[in-house]
Amino acid sequence: MQRHTLRWVGALSLTCATVTPAAAQALDCASLPGAVFVSGTTDVKPYLARVGPKLSTADDPLTIVYLGVGSCTALDYVLQDVELAGTAVYWPGGENADGTPVEGTCDFAPGSRAAMALSDVTVETCTGAPPPADVGERSSLVQGFGFVVPPNSSQTAITATEGYFLFKFGGEAGKQVPPWTDPPFVFIRTPASSTQLLTGLAVGVLGSQWSPNLTASQNGSGALLAAVAAENTTGNAEKTIGILSLQRYDSARDRLKMLAFEAFGQDCLGAVFPDSTAQSLDKQNVRDGHYPIWGYLWGMAPLGADGAPADAGAARLLDFIGGTQVVNGADPVADAVLAGAVPPCAMHVQRAYDGAPLQALEHPAPCDCAFEKVAAGSTACVACDDATPCAAGICRFGFCEAR
Repeated sequence: MQRHTLRWVGALSLTCATVTPAAAQALDCASLPGAVFVSGTTDVKPYLARVGPKLSTADDPLTIVYLGVGSCTALDYVLQDVELAGTAVYWPGGENADGTPVEGTCDFAPGSRAAMALSDVTVETCTGAPPPADVGERSSLVQGFGFVVPPNSSQTAITATEGYFLFKFGGEAGKQVPPWTDPPFVFIRTPASSTQLLTGLAVGVLGSQWSPNLTASQNGSGALLAAVAAENTTGNAEKTIGILSLQRYDSARDRLKMLAFEAFGQDCLGAVFPDSTAQSLDKQNVRDGHYPIWGYLWGMAPLGADGAPADAGAARLLDFIGGTQVVNGADPVADAVLAGAVPPCAMHVQRAYDGAPLQALEHPAPCDCAFEKVAAGSTACVACDDATPCAAGICRFGFCEAR
């Protein structure tokens, strides 16, 4: 049914014996310059991959050592003092032949602990209680989420009501949502994932209470993206659907298609994309409140006696993500836009907690002009700098803002 609207082996010739060299010793994550250990949502990786190479090569290096997990699992490393184990990724600087940042790996030594966590949902959404007094929680970037299908799907939109029936009943007879009636092709995340938690809030089914019929659960957003994209030419495109962050989607628009979403009570407006059109990157409908599936990127860190993050590296990273100062080319505004996120200074709505009703926002230092320039490639705003002040308005991020 069409939706409405929108690896050296060497042989010794004298002995004919095969000699295999000893395995290379794994790099200790703690040996990296200015290492800050971060457990984080898998959805934030595109942003960290953009700023990580620049921060690690700054005069005072800050190397993000990132372990990607679900949002609530990421918080456990801080809230429950869980030991970090296994392999993490970091960005030492430089680019691959295809222009993507070089990504290194390192191993955590026994006893390693996270200096901070990054999550798309709050501590209270994950645990049912606010963070303890010795853990700080700070909001920053806005990250959106949505429904994705393979490009060969003819579907263009989904309503909150359809989302409710899809996730609440998982294809039960009499409660199906055509064409997504075959549970193995409904790709979801886990109850520890912000993608599932925030999507659930938008359709009225808690992310921890989705139908057990939905077994195609993916442990990471990258895995979900690949699973949905893989069905494009199998003949199953029409009945395939998944949930994904806009950061992941924006870097894979050639492999997926985003559905417009109609929220509860949005009958008159109808279904809208996160952006003003299916092709644009302006996040207009997220920014102005017409597209509700989004949450803040929350930074959590153990606090010292002074009330600041106990780890100096964590404090620096949190200040960078939530600030406006460019560090060695890493721009907290432009890099957020290019990664598919929205800096708060470009938002016109806000919410008090995950899934809360939207309220109007007049940011005290707006960056709409800079956002538009990066997202759309142009802006009607007048450029400015120290030598060319604004005739009207205030110069921010290189453009004259109205206020």
